[in-house]
Amino acid sequence: MLGLTVVEVAKELGITPRTVFRMLKDGRLTGEKVPMPCGKENYIWIIDPLSVVRLQVKKEMKGGKD
Repeated sequence: MLGLTVVEVAKELGITPRTVFRMLKDGRLTGEKVPMPCGKENYIWIIDPLSVVRLQVKKEMKGGKD
C-alpha cells in the first residue's frame, strides 16, 4: 500500500501524531501496519491518502471545524 506516514498526516491536517493515532483507532483514518525489516520499531503505520482527503473535505464542509 502506498500512503502517508503518521508524521506526514499530522503535518497535513495540522494536528499532533497522537491525534492521528486516535483517528486510526476510531476509524476516521484508514491505514495498515507495515513491518519494519530492522531497527527499534517493529512496524510503521501507512495511512491511506484518500482517508486524509475525506477528512479535509468533511472539515471544509463543516466550516473548518472537526
